[in-house]
Amino acid sequence: MEEREVSKKTQIIGIIVQIAVFIAILISVSFHFEIFNKETSKETVVAIANAVTIPSVVYLTIGVLSFTSSKGSFDSLGYMFSKFALHNLIPTRQKMEKTESFYDYTVRKAEKRKGWLKFMFFVGLAGQVIALILSFISDKL
Repeated sequence: MEEREVSKKTQIIGIIVQIAVFIAILISVSFHFEIFNKETSKETVVAIANAVTIPSVVYLTIGVLSFTSSKGSFDSLGYMFSKFALHNLIPTRQKMEKTESFYDYTVRKAEKRKGWLKFMFFVGLAGQVIALILSFISDKL
């Protein structure tokens, strides 16, 4: 299985968009935690650590899910849904569609499978490290 080639320009645009979304989530969470209205520096550092944690967990989760998906971990769920659940919901589909074995389904999916979102995983991991460092700093204040 070969990963698809993506142009450098597309990769850079994707990275910029992901960073912008991370910052947008960070800013909205910062306003929710009222970072700018804290009285002590310890409260401010704790609020910043909490604000960094939320988008970091979201990005880390998306990265881990994309990794497991890229390895075919969800193929059995997709096969089960497409063959059994949809047949019960749409009875006429049984007549129209030839049944496909699970092996053929996984081979077909493996050919179309994309790589995982490494950048989102590592941004989430970096955010978690920053939040952890800020938490240790807040304990020293």
